[in-house]
Amino acid sequence: MNPPVPILLLSYDLRFGGSERQLAEVAQHLDRSRFRPHVGCIRLQGGRRAELERAGVPLVEFSFPSFASGQCVMAGQRLRTYIRRHRIQLVHSFDVPGTMFGMPFGFLSRVPVLLSSQRAFRELTPGFEHRLLRFTDRLVDGVVVNSANLRAHLAKSDRLHLSRTTLIYNSVDLDRFTPGAGADVLPQCSIVIGSTAMLRPEKGVLDLVEAFAQVAARDARVGLLLVGSGPLYEPIKARVRELGLSDRCHMAGGVTDVLPWLRRMDVFVLPSLSEALSNSLLEAMAVGCAAVASEVGGNPELVAEGETGRLFAAGDVQQLAERLLSLTETEVRQPLAARGQAFVRGRFSRAASLGAMADFYQQKLQHAGVV
Repeated sequence: MNPPVPILLLSYDLRFGGSERQLAEVAQHLDRSRFRPHVGCIRLQGGRRAELERAGVPLVEFSFPSFASGQCVMAGQRLRTYIRRHRIQLVHSFDVPGTMFGMPFGFLSRVPVLLSSQRAFRELTPGFEHRLLRFTDRLVDGVVVNSANLRAHLAKSDRLHLSRTTLIYNSVDLDRFTPGAGADVLPQCSIVIGSTAMLRPEKGVLDLVEAFAQVAARDARVGLLLVGSGPLYEPIKARVRELGLSDRCHMAGGVTDVLPWLRRMDVFVLPSLSEALSNSLLEAMAVGCAAVASEVGGNPELVAEGETGRLFAAGDVQQLAERLLSLTETEVRQPLAARGQAFVRGRFSRAASLGAMADFYQQKLQHAGVV
């Protein structure tokens, strides 16, 4: 039997975002008889660091202040040294900074296999960074995407041929994300609408607040639970206060474990204006929340209107309010949630995703003559 192949997974840092979560899943649970994962970051910080350390994954930092700094080149030299010292045979970047940093220096290091990831629409990365991503497309042996919609979009917008991209869906830990007792908040509300998201403009959470105001005016049973932090935290809190909803809305801020909060939600809303494939939506559906999502990106690959959830036009507050009102009745909400849960649990297991990733790595390494 061949020894495990040393590989390096790259990201900007190790926060509790979706890309970081996918990296941590691969680093911890990829077949260790076939691969020996290392993790490299520009900033070795964030909540995922501790769990990777507990799992015994080697961690390394390649710190520099900006891509315009001469220190970026010095960090690249440290990366090249690390690749040589540990005989890294495959480098896979999981986010935009990891790709912009790791792929050029990996190419210069003659790593046999270079892979990047695209987990969000590139319109969110404008200007020079977008052009640099297009340049890295020519350096890599493949680009991993997490939704069919994003794959088609890259082919059209960036002329990235379909043969250069591989679709591997995100996974959810189905042993952990199950129904159970939820966080002890909003005890006065018998129906809780919720969302977990970084509070940035493209996540559309202000639209959810406006739609909730319409629902709250018509149904006194309903509360709103928002989990997440970000630049819009204070503006959203202020808007909740202006609408007179403070007693029916709980803002949890950033949390290290979303599970107890998801278990408190009856309806989960993903109001994003741009989305590839949402880990948060997968987790909520696995727990048993009825799903409501904007009709953008990969959301319709998870939410089939009227079957596994409800869809609405992104930014349409009135339609979102109508969708939420349709789910305030138990006999409508619960069957929809059950079908969504069965769909996710049947197709998005960790084993399926990691198996596909391992086979993809193996295929690329074989093609490169490494194994």
